[in-house]
Amino acid sequence: DDEFWPEDLTGLSVFDEAGELVGVVERVVFGPGQDRLAIATEAGARFEIPFVDELVPVVDIDARRVEINSIPGLIEPG
Repeated sequence: DDEFWPEDLTGLSVFDEAGELVGVVERVVFGPGQDRLAIATEAGARFEIPFVDELVPVVDIDARRVEINSIPGLIEPG
């Protein structure tokens, strides 16, 4: 249930815990320790967040949305 194909995640809207739109999942970045979601904002900023339950507690493929916990320093353009 907690496994997703990259193409399932690409294009999903990303919201913070307050329900504010953060951006859109641009792609999945594979890493040796953990995978990351590459997110693009409407303003053109891009950043990556680790794709772990603590930071991405909700993935709703049917609703086309991801919810993230935006801890300080997490949503920083890179």
